[in-house]
Amino acid sequence: QADNANQAATSLRKESNRQLDYDQSITHVKHAPFSLRQQSIAVVLNAAVAPEGGWTPEAREELAAMVKSAVGFNQARGDLLTLSVFPFTDASINGAGEDLLPWWENTKVHDLAKLGVFALISLLLLLMVVRPAVRSLSQRNQAALPAVAEGDDQLALHAERAAERLLARVGDDAPGATILGELSPLSEIRLPAPGSGLELQIEHLQMLAKNDPERVSEVIKQWIGRNERDLNPA
Repeated sequence: QADNANQAATSLRKESNRQLDYDQSITHVKHAPFSLRQQSIAVVLNAAVAPEGGWTPEAREELAAMVKSAVGFNQARGDLLTLSVFPFTDASINGAGEDLLPWWENTKVHDLAKLGVFALISLLLLLMVVRPAVRSLSQRNQAALPAVAEGDDQLALHAERAAERLLARVGDDAPGATILGELSPLSEIRLPAPGSGLELQIEHLQMLAKNDPERVSEVIKQWIGRNERDLNPA
């Protein structure tokens, strides 16, 4: 029994927990990134764009008040504001009077380019439209002239041949016969005598055809009628 009691006494165990707490305090501190001690503002006004009456003191005071309100002017801090009026020069012209703008931004270059494009379009129209049309018309006229001349030659040749045949038929007529004396003022033109040369007879007939072409057909009809009457007498 004594041994059992000793074994029970040796199996006992003691446990204890201790928690320690620490006090915490968090402090947030914000520092300004900068501190403006003083500011100086200068405004330059263009004398060329001044309102009617110029930059009067009243107008300058209004501009000064607007600038102070925009920049947060603080006179107690020692801020300064200056308004000045000067004549401005064109930014595109330097002291020597030369143009500083790039050529692709120059309005004069733009105007010249427009004129060049217009001239180029006009030249293309002239070469591609007007010139071919004029050439085509001239070629047609040149082609028509030989045809007309050839037609006139053929008509003259046919007239000569017809005149030869008719003169051969009426060769036995009375010399100096009057040709339709009642039809036109050229009635006094008489054919040569049948015994005259053929060339002279053709020349007279051509002269009659030139002066009064309508009479030629009538004369031919009359000659044909005479020839028929001679061949078939009543």
